[in-house]
Amino acid sequence: MIYRASTLAAAAALLSGVVLAQTPSDTTYCNALSASYRNFARSGQIDTNAAQAMSQCSNNPTTSIPVLERILQDNKVPLPSRT
Repeated sequence: MIYRASTLAAAAALLSGVVLAQTPSDTTYCNALSASYRNFARSGQIDTNAAQAMSQCSNNPTTSIPVLERILQDNKVPLPSRT
């Protein structure tokens, strides 16, 4: 029983480290998507869904990324590199 609890605690610690490690690259990619969208929408009106997604890149990139990707792809705008 003690072994199982300590194993679960160790696994949770590792997973939380993985999630934190992914956040900077997700944030960077989300910001790149935002820049691509701003460049695309420079001469037009900004979509409210895009504006909301761009505003959440630093706090919630995993939710914002699919929204921005879909909007860019729907408008035939090439996606930036994820690396």
